[in-house]
Amino acid sequence: MQSSGKSSVLRRLLGLNLFPTGDGTVTRFPLEVRVKRNVTMNGYRVISVHRNSKQDSKTYPICNNEYELMTLIHSLVVALYNFLKKEHDAQPNARKTKIVKDRIVIEIETNFTTVENISCIDLPGLIKNSDSEHPDDGIVSEEIIEEYTTMFPQANIVIVVDNSERTSNHVIPLLKKMGEKNKLEWEKHAIGVITKADANVGRDNVKTWLENVS
Repeated sequence: MQSSGKSSVLRRLLGLNLFPTGDGTVTRFPLEVRVKRNVTMNGYRVISVHRNSKQDSKTYPICNNEYELMTLIHSLVVALYNFLKKEHDAQPNARKTKIVKDRIVIEIETNFTTVENISCIDLPGLIKNSDSEHPDDGIVSEEIIEEYTTMFPQANIVIVVDNSERTSNHVIPLLKKMGEKNKLEWEKHAIGVITKADANVGRDNVKTWLENVS
């Protein structure tokens, strides 16, 4: 779901503050960040940026710290989204959505990591209630999630949920439907992450709530 903490969880897994977060629909296209370890360098460097299967030819400067890398990545994400959205809207019979399906892959190398390679994909959240300006948001967000769950069926898919009606009434039924349709064995590889529990049950009640639902 949108604004449920998906990007924040991926930030923690990756160990870098790169994925955009905030209220509403912040992640507006599939964004994959690949981090490679390079012990011979000092700092961070963007190796390449791919759009779908196409790679750009730009050379990016070495970033001395995480803040410089974060600033560079965020500027790339904003510029890419504006370009992709403009291109999408120019198509005949374009869907009315603020989400675009193009997959962006950003590869980074750094000596500030303890693993050789790690990759995280941040997808737009499910949008249950589309607004009048973007009525196709809901169906497009579902299509993207189904596409990626079938593209990487054996991956450790991280499902981020919160304790609310939208999880039980929308997310769980959708996951079951996708699982049955595409024969996905969620129980063998999926990890459920509960986020923002304090916002739903109160900070003082989180411990009791977890004991009751586990």
